[in-house]
Amino acid sequence: MTGEVAVLGAGMHPWGKWGRSFVEYGTVAARTALGDAGIGWQDVQSVVGADTVRGGYPGYVAGATFAQALGWQGARVASVYAACASGAQAINTARAQILAGLAEVVLVVGADAAPKGFFAPAGGDRPDDPDWLRFRVLGATNPAYLALYARRRMAVIPVNPSGGLASFGEAVPAQAIAQVCELTWQLRGTADRRQAPGARVGITANQGLFGHGSAVVAVR
Repeated sequence: MTGEVAVLGAGMHPWGKWGRSFVEYGTVAARTALGDAGIGWQDVQSVVGADTVRGGYPGYVAGATFAQALGWQGARVASVYAACASGAQAINTARAQILAGLAEVVLVVGADAAPKGFFAPAGGDRPDDPDWLRFRVLGATNPAYLALYARRRMAVIPVNPSGGLASFGEAVPAQAIAQVCELTWQLRGTADRRQAPGARVGITANQGLFGHGSAVVAVR
């Protein structure tokens, strides 16, 4: 055990409103990641699912849901919840399992299918709420504002070359994993027109409700 953990493969279902189950989206992403890594489902020793919790919505058993959809094969299963930071916490759980010697290959999956109107803004003016003011005055969501602020502080460093949540929407348990997918493609040099020249180190930042936060650093 070297203390280093590698991202072997990354996969993502296209983002959009497709009208299908989050399980389908997650399994497509999982199979794409396995294919990208060049390994089979039977080689996976643990599955960590990022949760979403809405009344009666079965995302709260995400790890088991995805393991069942891919076909039970004996891998250990875990699920984590940290609101919008769930995906990064799932990655952290996978890393901890690897460093503890519990598994050598871990699959991390997050997917969502938000109900219509779930992200509709609350009514009424809230001039004492800086988040509300940023959105009302600038049209900037929190992720967009964070990206602009980071760009100001970090000068020439590219921020959100994929457009971030402002361009492809929010899927609560998947968004932090999507960030790591983007870092992986950037560090491989396979990010097409949004490629940052010579990228060798990248960092993600994500904030979840109830004080959850996450950051992932990736090095080529």
